[in-house]
Amino acid sequence: EKEADNAGGRGSEARRQQPRLQVPKMGNVPITLGIKIDGEPSHGSEIPTPVAGGCLSGMVFADIPSTAKATSVVLELRGEELARSKHGAKKYAIRPIVTLQLQLRTFPNQRMKRGKYEFPFSIDLPASLPSSVRACKSPSSWCEVKSKPKDEEGEVRVPLLNRPSSEPPSSVRACKSPSSWCEVKYVLRAIIVGTKSGQNTVSQRTMHVQSAPLPPILYPVMVEPVTKLIANAMRSSKGSITFGVRVSNAHIGRGEDLELRIGCRNDSTVNVERVQAKVKEKVEWMGAKESTKEDILAIPSIVPDAEGLGKKSKTELKEKKKAGVDDNYLDIFGEITSSSNDDKLIKLRIPATSRDTFKGQIISVKHILVIKIKTKWGVDDPKIEIPLKVGSRAVDEAHEPTVRLPPPVPLPSTSGEDISGDVQPLPAPVAVPIGWAASEKSLRIIAPKESIVVGGAAFDSSNNGEPVSSDPVVPVPSPKPPDQPTLDNLLAKMVSSVNDYELISAKLEDPDWKGLFSSLTPEHFGSILAQVNQDFDEPRVAALIAHAVGNGAFSCNHCVAALKACAEWNRIAVVQELLPFISDLSSGMAIIESELTPWEKIVTSKDFE
Repeated sequence: EKEADNAGGRGSEARRQQPRLQVPKMGNVPITLGIKIDGEPSHGSEIPTPVAGGCLSGMVFADIPSTAKATSVVLELRGEELARSKHGAKKYAIRPIVTLQLQLRTFPNQRMKRGKYEFPFSIDLPASLPSSVRACKSPSSWCEVKSKPKDEEGEVRVPLLNRPSSEPPSSVRACKSPSSWCEVKYVLRAIIVGTKSGQNTVSQRTMHVQSAPLPPILYPVMVEPVTKLIANAMRSSKGSITFGVRVSNAHIGRGEDLELRIGCRNDSTVNVERVQAKVKEKVEWMGAKESTKEDILAIPSIVPDAEGLGKKSKTELKEKKKAGVDDNYLDIFGEITSSSNDDKLIKLRIPATSRDTFKGQIISVKHILVIKIKTKWGVDDPKIEIPLKVGSRAVDEAHEPTVRLPPPVPLPSTSGEDISGDVQPLPAPVAVPIGWAASEKSLRIIAPKESIVVGGAAFDSSNNGEPVSSDPVVPVPSPKPPDQPTLDNLLAKMVSSVNDYELISAKLEDPDWKGLFSSLTPEHFGSILAQVNQDFDEPRVAALIAHAVGNGAFSCNHCVAALKACAEWNRIAVVQELLPFISDLSSGMAIIESELTPWEKIVTSKDFE
């Protein structure tokens, strides 16, 4: 560094760019301050993965070599969506997911005596927490050293300056840090609060979280069949192909098989070469449309002799057109709903390392099933896209957790980029030192449910933004503002919530809010459904509210409002969920049917019966 300073100050500049880390001291005395999660080995580095909806328990441990000034020991849990955009200066978007400040111990005389302390804690994690996730844009600049296969003479060809080498170099890969990235992360912070501001001792650890298991219910999806006109290279018509797909359960766990059936009617003179199925994963973040696409699964399925795929002759097409009977929808519906043709069931394995489907205010992770009928012409190949919800598999008890591994490109940490202007804490030890013997053990502190804040509004941060203090904000009991049971208040809460189904469920249990739901008009019912943040929750949110509409007031008009508000691929499921609650179905059935497409009428015909 001294030589660098003499050469032009580069060393001092490098030191200024290094992250400012807070040394774990109290006064001038170094201490040990760590966080251990129950289930970790006593002296190891394995980190268990807490599950949303489960209990996170552990302890904060501290080794204080001499008496020091302190007022309390606080544990802080923070979960957030975080993204960085490459546009402009270092600009970050942050959205809180969960926040908790838990006071583990107070010192009335403002003295923390010498000794080894243990502060056990237990936190019931909200079931709506999303899994930890990371994604980044591919780097624009990179380099690599790799060996090519041996040539005929047995020499290894190394593409490095075209020079022969008796020994190939080690494989090397390097790249620039991505300028745009996102993550959902959770952090535990242990804080010994000093007697003055800025005298806190802080250490922290990152914690991976796995989402709660998917609901143990089937969620079949049948989107409307697609009809595509087929033409050759000269754009001469060769007829049309109509096909539909039914997914047995669009709620699919990581590592599970996705089951689907395909029904097809080939009314063309072109052969179907194969049916291709793949699942696409897409991650988007921030308002700048930053995104990364990845096909997590691509398995072509060759079914040349399947029913309906064979081409027709020109004579057969003329006879069908002359008859004027188009029963393709009925035929396809019968094929994809039949359980007798198990040999036509297609299974796709969802990788255990796939990300979870998630829709936040900053980050969105989507999974799309793409089915394509491949012909020799290619350009006019029909395809169907069906949204999927990937998550933790639906089981009674949490199975062995699996979370997405970090991407191969190193994801930069914000700890070295000073986005808050605050001094950053050192990583907390995750295991007690060898030979540890606590001299003082506190009683286990259980976090009150009402002290856990879930959700919040997103905000921007940059180098010159407002600093975020590391001083803990210990909650002071104070009367809460009245929670007005109004539609506007509910819609505002849905904007900042993580899971609208849980929010509405909680409001329905509150006597003050029941009056709002029992008197909902069709327009208000539709506005609530349109605000649901997770599209897959629309059918069960609709049924939840419909059950609460009192005195038989839920009508066909409510159902029509729901059809107009929900996602297109949810319309069939919404109708099926709402029909049992409609009080005027016998007289107003035509109102609903007028809003349905021919395909939706076929699928829901038995439900109306």
